[in-house]
Amino acid sequence: MAISGPYCFITDIGSTTTKGILIDTDNAIVLGITHADTTVEEPINDVAIGVFNAAQALEHRSGISILSPTASPTTLSFREGIEYLSTSSAGGGLQILVIGLTLFDSASSAKRAAYGAGGVILDVFAIDDKRKTVEQMQAMRNLRPDMILVCGGTDGGALSSVLRMAEILRIAKPLPKYSTSTKIPTIYAGNKDAAEMIKDMITRDFDLHILPNCGPVCRKKS
Repeated sequence: MAISGPYCFITDIGSTTTKGILIDTDNAIVLGITHADTTVEEPINDVAIGVFNAAQALEHRSGISILSPTASPTTLSFREGIEYLSTSSAGGGLQILVIGLTLFDSASSAKRAAYGAGGVILDVFAIDDKRKTVEQMQAMRNLRPDMILVCGGTDGGALSSVLRMAEILRIAKPLPKYSTSTKIPTIYAGNKDAAEMIKDMITRDFDLHILPNCGPVCRKKS
C-alpha cells in the first residue's frame, strides 16, 4: 500500500524512556515505534533532546522525514505535514498546580482541563479554599510543579479577585522540580480582560502562555 501523509508523530516522555510512534493518519497505519533515553536530569536537563533522538530513530526505521532541516537536539521543528503530539508520564504524570477563582466554578473547570491533559494535580487554590493568604503562599512555595494553570472569572467580568490570585502566585514563586534557573510553564486561561495585567505581573518569573478562558460561560438572559 502506498503511504501518504499527513503523519502524526507522538511521544510519551517517561522518567527514563521517551517512546515515539509515527502514524499515517490518512490510512490509520502505524509506521514505526521506537524509544530513546529521556534527557531530563542534569547535566542535560532538556527533554527535547530525547524527543529529537526518538524522531531520528523513527526516520531511520520508516524512511520518512520527520524533523525539519533546521531542527536540532535543543530546538525541535518538524517538516510540513507532520503533526506532533506529546504526553508525559515522568514522575507519575505531568504535575500541575491549579489556581482558580472559586472552587465550584473556575477551579473546577481548571481541574477538568488538567485531568483531561493526563495531569496529576498537586493542589488547587481559590479565594474560597478556606486557607489564609499566607497559608496559600506557603503551600505554593512548598510545591514543585511541572506546570501551573491559572484561570478565573468570566470574560468582561470583575478583575480584582483574578489579579489577587495571580499576586499570591507571584509572591509565593514556587520553584520548578529540576532546575531553579528554569521558569515554570504557566497557562493563563481566565478572564481575557485581565490577560495583559497578568502578563505584567508574572511574566518575569514564569513562562507565561495566554489561552482562551476555560471557565464557565456567563450568558445573559434574553
